[in-house]
Amino acid sequence: MKYLNSIEEAELAKLNENLVLLNAIKKVLLAYVYYEGVLTPGEYAGDPLKNFVLQKAAIALQAKEITDESLGASLRADTQALRLVELGFQEIEKYKQIKPMAGDKKNPAR
Repeated sequence: MKYLNSIEEAELAKLNENLVLLNAIKKVLLAYVYYEGVLTPGEYAGDPLKNFVLQKAAIALQAKEITDESLGASLRADTQALRLVELGFQEIEKYKQIKPMAGDKKNPAR
C-alpha cells in the first residue's frame, strides 16, 4: 500500500503472523454489525433493535417521511461500508513476513 511506510508494513506482517490476534481484532470491529440482535440457543431473545438492519427499518416505519427507496439506499450504503472493511482485512492478509529458506547457507567454496 502506498500510504504505509516500511515500519507499518513490517508491523502488518507481524500481525498477519498472529492469526489469533488478527481474528480477535476483526471480531471486535465487526461484532456489533454481525452479531448484535442474533439469537443464540439458551439466551433471552433480547432486543431485536440491536440488529442494525432491523433498527433502521423500525426508525423508517416510525418516521413516515422516510421512503422505501431511501431506506434501501441507506442499507446499501451500510452493506458497502462493511464490504470495504472486509476488503481492508483482505489487504492485511497480503502482508507476509519473508522468512529465509532453511537451505540458505553460506557457500562452503567461498
